[in-house]
Amino acid sequence: MFGWAKRRKTEAMKREAIEIGNRVVERVNSTLAYWRENDLENRRSMMDQFFAERMATLEPTEEMSFEMLAEIEALALTKNWHEGAEKYASEFMSMLDEEDVECIRLLGVEDELQKHVWRNIQEVTNLLDEDVNRTIAEALARRGESPTS
Repeated sequence: MFGWAKRRKTEAMKREAIEIGNRVVERVNSTLAYWRENDLENRRSMMDQFFAERMATLEPTEEMSFEMLAEIEALALTKNWHEGAEKYASEFMSMLDEEDVECIRLLGVEDELQKHVWRNIQEVTNLLDEDVNRTIAEALARRGESPTS
């Protein structure tokens, strides 16, 4: 009888641990979704909008074609995004409450969470690169030029 009660208590503790883990995963996923949709995507669209506005003001010179100027602007834009990536990852972690962070540490999944956050940043980076390339192509088309590369 004593062993049965102990086993029952252990099973209840396991169920409780799983429930806690599931709640933490849900909160982390909802925070990540919010951060991705609102913060990263807003930055991406703001940078894309800034880039599109910048394209409208570029004028070619004798030394540099419009496309070369656009590529330089694109490099500056994406360089800023890439340099900010580390800050974006820590920003996400700061959005989690201390309880969730502690549970993540106890579960030993910090590395997996960081990889997941970085995958999101990389995905937004890829989308930004696509936006930049599309914006350059559209600006060239408006000018009646075709890309040289």
